[in-house]
Amino acid sequence: MSMLPLIVWCLAAVLSLAVCGVCVMSGALMPGDGRSASMVSWSVTGMHFMSVIAAAGSYLLFIVGSRRFSASMNGFYRSVGVVSAVIIVALILAQLVLIVLQARKAQHQQMDRVLSGVAERNHGE
Repeated sequence: MSMLPLIVWCLAAVLSLAVCGVCVMSGALMPGDGRSASMVSWSVTGMHFMSVIAAAGSYLLFIVGSRRFSASMNGFYRSVGVVSAVIIVALILAQLVLIVLQARKAQHQQMDRVLSGVAERNHGE
C-alpha cells in the first residue's frame, strides 16, 4: 500500500511522456520535418486527461494513506513531494504546449490545402 502513490505517479509520468512523444511524431514537430501534421486524436486527449487524473491521484493517495505508511516511506514522500510536483506539472504543461502546436500546425496545413484548391478553381474559370 505504501508504494501505491509512487506507482500512480510513475504511471502519470509515463503517460505524459507518451503524449509528448505522440504529439511530436504525429505533429511533425521536429525541425526540418516536411511531413504533414495530423489532427490531435481523441486518444491523445484521453491520455492527457488520464495523466492529469493519475498525477492528482498520486498526491491524493498520499494524503489519504499517509497515516498507514511507515515513518521512512512517509519521510521519503515528504522529501520528494515538491520536486515531484514540479516535474509532473512541467510534464503536463509540456503536453499542453505540444498538443496546441500539433493542432495549430494541422489546422494551418488544412487551411493551406483548402485555399490552394480554391485558388486553382478560380484560375481555371
